[in-house]
Amino acid sequence: MAGPAREAGAARKPLHIFPILGKIAGKFSKDWKKPLTPALSPQAGRGRWVKRRVHILSLPGRDPAKSCGTGRKEVRDERSERVNRSKAAHHMKYFVTGGAGFIGAHWVNRILNTSDAQVTVFDNFSTGRKWHFGDRVKDPRLSIVEADAQDESKLAAAMPGHDIVYHFAANSDIARAQTEPTVDFRNGTIPTNNVLEAMRKTGVKRIVFKSGSGVYGEVPPKPIPENYDRMIPVSTYGACKLACESLISAYSFMFDMTGTVFRFANVVGPQQTHGVAHDFMLRLVKDPAQLKIFGDGTQSKPYIH
Repeated sequence: MAGPAREAGAARKPLHIFPILGKIAGKFSKDWKKPLTPALSPQAGRGRWVKRRVHILSLPGRDPAKSCGTGRKEVRDERSERVNRSKAAHHMKYFVTGGAGFIGAHWVNRILNTSDAQVTVFDNFSTGRKWHFGDRVKDPRLSIVEADAQDESKLAAAMPGHDIVYHFAANSDIARAQTEPTVDFRNGTIPTNNVLEAMRKTGVKRIVFKSGSGVYGEVPPKPIPENYDRMIPVSTYGACKLACESLISAYSFMFDMTGTVFRFANVVGPQQTHGVAHDFMLRLVKDPAQLKIFGDGTQSKPYIH
């Protein structure tokens, strides 16, 4: 079943990818005068798969460096549109898979704290916890569906009426694949396909996906740029994340959806249950006088809080 035909030369960008990597974690490029990275889609005119920078005051279809004269009105129109979108977001209905987990719960709490929006958390609670929401668990704007994203029928039953899906559900224990290689496919790729199918069937058009830096595989021993495009995964975690991104791209082009992908690298913060930084802290609690590490101590690793 193909999506609606688009006019030739249409500039819609159904997939946006934002790598959050290296020492630039949490920062976006201000070099907005440079053109976007070349499109990766072989079919121009059907939208583009764009790995892009965030443009400061960039106007749709115009070069910011030439935005003068009538461009002032366009800037005002753009700002007005952003304000309207911000107001609309305050009353949106969010569907968050894995919303009770480490990253998902932080996002849900932020939505509830800063807007009047409604949130549906869809989580199997294998690693998520209701106490992550604190007193917000009593908030009437928060609905919790205890179910597994491997069950497409339950996703499709819970999803109608929502404006956007935030897809956080996945295997969070990367080391587990050493003894259980199919865990990332089972808990990552299959649920992503199910989420996209539920979206297609229920008419939800927007998805935000939490990918990871594992899609790149081995990288040079230095901070890599936002437009780094060599992706050769060396783990099933990275391979399945990349497969999920590809599925989102395909559904975006085929069924008129819009996808946004964030490639987070080594997230740390409150409510974390495992990871290198978490293990380091536990070791220091047990013995503050020494810290066991691997390698020769010269390694470095980027983190985002």
